[in-house]
Amino acid sequence: MKTIDASRRLRLPSAPRSIQKGSTLKTLLDEDAIECLAHNIGVVHEAFRKRAFVGSAMKDLKPLSIMERGDHLARMLREHLPARYDQALD
Repeated sequence: MKTIDASRRLRLPSAPRSIQKGSTLKTLLDEDAIECLAHNIGVVHEAFRKRAFVGSAMKDLKPLSIMERGDHLARMLREHLPARYDQALD
């Protein structure tokens, strides 16, 4: 049986079973989700600069709505992944 290094396992962010009164959906795309995304990309793309991505993605995130956060994360991924689509897929 082959053992898998724990640092190479994909991670999912924690998420509530239901939205609690007074909370918003935008909290689902928070630091935990961003760090999981960076980790998971790093598992399959070793050259991915995880800390740089997380720093860029967290910058000015707090006031953004969930849709704006999605757009922001897409822009940050574009900045931190290879520019050519075929290279990013590799």
